[in-house]
Amino acid sequence: MHNPLLSIVIPIYNVEDQIEKCAISLFRQTLKNIEYIFVNDATPDNSIKVLEKTIDKFPDRKKNIYIINHEINRGLSAARLTGILEAKGTYIAHCDSDDWVEDDMYEKMINKAHEEKADIICCGLYYDSGVEISEDSFKKSISDVDKKVFLSQITLGGKYSSLCNKIVIRDLYFNNNIFPVKNISMWEDMVVTFRLICCSKKTTIMESSYYHYVFKTDSISSPSVFSKQSIQQQVKCAEVIEDFLNKRGKNELELLKITLSQVKFISKSQYLTNNKTQDPHLWKITFPESNKYIWKYKGISVYGKIFYTLASMGLMNLSIMILNVMLKIKSK
Repeated sequence: MHNPLLSIVIPIYNVEDQIEKCAISLFRQTLKNIEYIFVNDATPDNSIKVLEKTIDKFPDRKKNIYIINHEINRGLSAARLTGILEAKGTYIAHCDSDDWVEDDMYEKMINKAHEEKADIICCGLYYDSGVEISEDSFKKSISDVDKKVFLSQITLGGKYSSLCNKIVIRDLYFNNNIFPVKNISMWEDMVVTFRLICCSKKTTIMESSYYHYVFKTDSISSPSVFSKQSIQQQVKCAEVIEDFLNKRGKNELELLKITLSQVKFISKSQYLTNNKTQDPHLWKITFPESNKYIWKYKGISVYGKIFYTLASMGLMNLSIMILNVMLKIKSK
């Protein structure tokens, strides 16, 4: 396909039980002019065999499907980068290979992009834990998103930070040199989304939800498997964003000063809040300048703000006591 309207990038790794459902939902799209880029990140299982059998069931799509093979496993960010660099579509979308999408997702989002002349279109998403399904949607459709307001929510994750519930005009990546950060598996979506939103001339929100995120309780972002390496990766992402904003100039830096500070603050938070990674010294020396805006940060409860304030004052034992009270209240 010489001029696809949309390129969808799908990394493949250890998803032989999920890839068929994912691929079928992509091949059934009501939008016809789609290029599919599957990146085999050296998966050790039968994911590719399952994918190839699924492709055979959709002969009309076959000529627009590409499988790119990594010789060694490079991780999600590197797989997405490979896909982006190969993408020829006017717009680029991402879909994780253990998730699935509604049949009309991309047609509706492309139509909205054309209607609004927007660089980025965002929709809501569903979380499927295997036990229950919940929806994370925007309260209402907004034609032109306030960049500052949107980015102030981005550390909350979900519909704000995810790449998978968005389509992005290809030029936004290439004209601004915005690509996934290699060797990052924490905040890998957010560090890309943040920069794309910053550079977007117009971002539009859709109230409807179309993307189904299959949530795994043992995923890398789960507190039970969180590690100090995970925190270091988040800190790296915060540094990438800070460097990006510095290069964009004083006006942008001033506009997003509190938002940047919150990204830096949240990046180190599990040095205090997670028993497995608790390290008060590392928390103290990592982005200490971000502590002064604690009471301006969104998404942190009053108890949380008291806890962090006490920690920033050096009253670590008292702050840990507050944390324990918060955890007991949360567990009830």
